[in-house]
Amino acid sequence: MTTITVYDPPMCCATGVCGADVDQQLITFAADLDWLKSQGVTVRLIQHEKLLLLRVT
Repeated sequence: MTTITVYDPPMCCATGVCGADVDQQLITFAADLDWLKSQGVTVRLIQHEKLLLLRVT
């Protein structure tokens, strides 16, 4: 099984797609993660203060 771990800086909510000024890239990325989950991929989101890294195992 494939697992994707996303290390992401903390945001106002888990997806980062809330508030008045939403970044379209965040909306697209959140939708892509949802699609991966629907395909059986395990997606782990880890919020980290100073790191943005995507690791696929």
